[in-house]
Amino acid sequence: MSFKKNIWVFPIILGFILRCLVILNNGPGPNYDSPASTDEVNYRELARNIYENKIFASWSEGFFTRSVRAPVYPAIIAFANFAFGTYSALLLNLLCDTMNIFLLYLLSRLLFSSPVAIITSFAYSIFAPSFLYLRF
Repeated sequence: MSFKKNIWVFPIILGFILRCLVILNNGPGPNYDSPASTDEVNYRELARNIYENKIFASWSEGFFTRSVRAPVYPAIIAFANFAFGTYSALLLNLLCDTMNIFLLYLLSRLLFSSPVAIITSFAYSIFAPSFLYLRF
């Protein structure tokens, strides 16, 4: 295949590399230089409790409560931690966010055209706010 037909791959590769660099250089987290956010702590705690205690609950203000968060994401993190280790959620988020670039490309190509899809996926691959929650 020619270069022109495979150009849609470059924004995905660029986005993956940039996200890897952000995680490796700045340390993951919503604000990079600040401690973990409340959401991050809650999701990790829920995942840990699902994995270790087999219960969908967390500590809140000194007592054990049932969570009000949707259970799917903490369950996925718990499974990833069980299957691949503690920091596997980072890899999972990295892959999902990189997949967003591809999905955005497909949607843009469907709604508009291939050149617009390439520009859109490239713009998202370097869009800084899309890097903020890689750690969750």
